[in-house]
Amino acid sequence: MKKICWILMLALLLCGCGKKEEMPPASSQLPAVSSAPAEAVPVVLESVTVEFLRTGADGALLMQAVKKLPEEITAAFAEAGIIVEEVKVTMSGSSAATAQAVLEGGVTLAILPAAEAAQMESCPTVAALAGERKMYLHAANTSYGSNLASRPTPTWTELDHAHWGVLREDPVGRDAVELWLADHYEGNTLSDLSSVTEYADWDALLAAMAAGEIDVFPASQVQEGCALLGESEPLYTTAAVVSREDLVPSLPDILAQLQKGKFALLFGEEPYASAPEGALDPQRRLWAMFG
Repeated sequence: MKKICWILMLALLLCGCGKKEEMPPASSQLPAVSSAPAEAVPVVLESVTVEFLRTGADGALLMQAVKKLPEEITAAFAEAGIIVEEVKVTMSGSSAATAQAVLEGGVTLAILPAAEAAQMESCPTVAALAGERKMYLHAANTSYGSNLASRPTPTWTELDHAHWGVLREDPVGRDAVELWLADHYEGNTLSDLSSVTEYADWDALLAAMAAGEIDVFPASQVQEGCALLGESEPLYTTAAVVSREDLVPSLPDILAQLQKGKFALLFGEEPYASAPEGALDPQRRLWAMFG
């Protein structure tokens, strides 16, 4: 009997020797990867040259800008994550010369009249536009205006019988109306209408409309209580052109910063927005039609 017990104990020992001991879980782990986004590395530009046209600008302000504006430009670029080591401000007497300098890379950023940029055969990259003007053609609440409003699409003859009222000091708005008429009525424009009266300001035009002197008028906003005959494509007053494509996404923000500074007048009062593709095409058509 003792012999049998010894044999059983030996068998149990042999089974235990073949079993692997389970290791406790390792206490040391690999370092956790941080989920925080890496800081963006700022773009560094060796130099930036910004050019303005002398035409229509305050000469004294331009002279001050040459000396003092570089500091504001540097700060505005830095706000957009772009470090500029040197900034120059220059002046030009010609849009064409400035555009050529931008195309050649001698000027980084230039502010040009949008109408002149649209006329250029080789226009630099338009990064931002300001001063959008879109005109809405209305029929006034006169007897003849109501008659026009009832037509699905008034004919040229019907429009020609109407009394039109337009603003005298609104060249971009006037151009928008000219283009709308030319596009819809076989090249006819305001000069082809029989009765067009120019008014010095909006209040004078409204007074004439209230007196029943106007059947059709354009406005930059839809006027409640007046039937809408049509709307023009947008035209712009100012174009910001650049020599570097990588500045395009940041430029509206940079210009917004500069419009808050001491030299805001050089950039214009209207806010800038990114330029949609083909944004200057209506002004190019206008130039092709009328020169």
